[in-house]
Amino acid sequence: LIAAGYSKNAVYRAKFNSEGTQVVSQEQLFSTVGTHPLDLTIPAPGDPFPGTIWVADFNGTIHVFEPGDFGGGGGGGGCSGANDPNLDEDGDGYSNADEIDNGTNPCSAADVPPDFDGDKISDLNDPDDDNDGTPDVSDPFAIDALNGAGTDLPVSHTWENDAGDPG
Repeated sequence: LIAAGYSKNAVYRAKFNSEGTQVVSQEQLFSTVGTHPLDLTIPAPGDPFPGTIWVADFNGTIHVFEPGDFGGGGGGGGCSGANDPNLDEDGDGYSNADEIDNGTNPCSAADVPPDFDGDKISDLNDPDDDNDGTPDVSDPFAIDALNGAGTDLPVSHTWENDAGDPG
């Protein structure tokens, strides 16, 4: 069973016993899947795009994950998964060590750690998540490069489903 995890922003695979009555193993296939994955589909054998996983996201985006051996990216065999900051075996831009620190798969380009500023250093290991020159440990606005100066007052956040992103 392949399932979308809305609250965990991930895609999971569960394997059942032969009777289909009990989960015998579960693993996270991908993390950081858009905003919140709602549902997914996998083409049937013989359909176009075999082996792909199509994920519908809360923000209206469709994410398509293709097998590592498709020829379009990393993760297609030969991956050691070594905890080495100089290796990026899946070619996703994050070092193996950074991915291991975050619990993402260093052999899967589809499984990437959270990265607020998109600089290919995960939020966990990035000392300056908004790249404003002030280290996160002393930055009162750690994910706001303008340190609040770009926020017009008054600020009003609503609970409506179609409200804008509060940041």
